[in-house]
Amino acid sequence: MNSQAIQYIKRGALLGFLAGAGIDLYQQYQQQQQDTNTFQWKRVDWRSMIKMAALLALLGAVVGWLIHWLTNDKSVEKANFSESDFLEKVLADQQVAGSAAKTSALLNQITDVARSEWSQYLAMAPVLLGSVIDRTAILGSDLDVMTVFKKDSFKTLGSMFRFVHDSCQHHLNEKYYSVRAQKRSIGVTDRRTGEHVDVVPARKLSFALADQNVKLFVNPERNEGIATSIKTNPQIHRRLVVNRPFERKIVRLVRTYARINDIPLTNIIVKNMVVKAANSGYIVSRSLKEALVETLHYIAEHVTDEVLLDKANSNNNLLSKFSPKEKQRISDQLRKDALAIAENSMHLKNIYDA
Repeated sequence: MNSQAIQYIKRGALLGFLAGAGIDLYQQYQQQQQDTNTFQWKRVDWRSMIKMAALLALLGAVVGWLIHWLTNDKSVEKANFSESDFLEKVLADQQVAGSAAKTSALLNQITDVARSEWSQYLAMAPVLLGSVIDRTAILGSDLDVMTVFKKDSFKTLGSMFRFVHDSCQHHLNEKYYSVRAQKRSIGVTDRRTGEHVDVVPARKLSFALADQNVKLFVNPERNEGIATSIKTNPQIHRRLVVNRPFERKIVRLVRTYARINDIPLTNIIVKNMVVKAANSGYIVSRSLKEALVETLHYIAEHVTDEVLLDKANSNNNLLSKFSPKEKQRISDQLRKDALAIAENSMHLKNIYDA
């Protein structure tokens, strides 16, 4: 037991002793007043007072030791806490293997269907996209595959979307797979393993091989009854974080934080925000903790903006899905946590649920 612990115990015992003696003496005083209406020292029961004082001294010593143990334990934990090691562990725990796409049985099933049944319409082989490919995936991230059809295939984007949906339903055994039309993709889930792949039907905007611009159908059933389309370019999205390993780490940390704390920030929003923050000089530190704090402050400041333009489509506002009230809620939460981390690194354990 160290000297600091002994000091806490001594102080606790002394305070307990004095409190016990005082309490017993006061009780005896009250009793004498009740019996004779006077107080006489010679009638004090010193044995009773010492007994009470000793009892509370023992209790005080225990309380003193507990206070020391609790405060010292927290201070030792804080002194030994390495925010860098902690955040690297979060990244390691959330690591998704780069080989996930190659080893996906469901993805292989879907690409087999695409090659055998859709080849006459396809402009190229199915294209992998999303966070697994650009190395910003976290646990729970889905695989995304884009099936790019020729410019002159299908009369409408809606018929292209329905073709892919119906073909998946027809060629994938309903007993083992569920197929669901989503907003811009067809979600296929293996009922046995829970594995999920999003199939994104797209049609080229030109016949030029080098032109990677495509249009996606927006399903009216998932878009307030409005059938529309959206332009995008998978290469531009992928290039956002190419040769930027540090920024990819920050993207993954922010996405993990958002998922654990139910903050509706998608991968594409986080990627765009992190890259904009880095390019504008807002992220200046190469420390994971400091860069995370800087990024949370940046997103908190800009998520309330009217517009965050999609790099692949200047007409696509990535923030349009949020109401002003929801933007403010996200901003307040991010700012609160950024300030808490800056004040005490131990708050990282709270936001990452460790």
